[in-house]
Amino acid sequence: KDPIGTDPEITDVNEVTTKVTLDVLEDNSMTGPIDIFTFDDDRAGHLDSYQRMDTFVGSSIGIRSQSGRKKVFICANLQRSIYDWTGINSIEALDEVYLELQKERRGSLYATAEGEVTAGSPVVSQMEMRRMASEIVLQSIRCDFRGSAYEGEEITDVCAYLTNVNAQCPLTSDGHIVPG
Repeated sequence: KDPIGTDPEITDVNEVTTKVTLDVLEDNSMTGPIDIFTFDDDRAGHLDSYQRMDTFVGSSIGIRSQSGRKKVFICANLQRSIYDWTGINSIEALDEVYLELQKERRGSLYATAEGEVTAGSPVVSQMEMRRMASEIVLQSIRCDFRGSAYEGEEITDVCAYLTNVNAQCPLTSDGHIVPG
């Protein structure tokens, strides 16, 4: 069997396709590739299958895997090549993946979805795509110039600098935030 699941000529007779409905982001910002990881839902959590879709349109997606209970992790717009995922062989390995936030593009923000499915079941599972980015909004600046030479003056030409902001974040919610 193809270890990454990219060769359409290599198939397994036990492979099934499970339908998942994605609640996509309202601004349709899923413009980059979609990576789909399916893990066995057991103590080891080994990788069952990996799929990559270069484009995604609509809200329904077919996930290929072996039959049984599975945990599914879907990520969009990560700007990682298919080869960047070769070390992912379990859920724990996925928890160690960090994203470089400075590489994110404003028009295609990072987004993820995760959930559980029973592969081979006719039941359609539903997952919600959630953005990973946070946005800092500066709404006002106040300074108290009373009793100084600047009393009554207005602040102009303001620049704001952020300190202690992480350049990386964990891909999964179980990943540990490491200051950097």
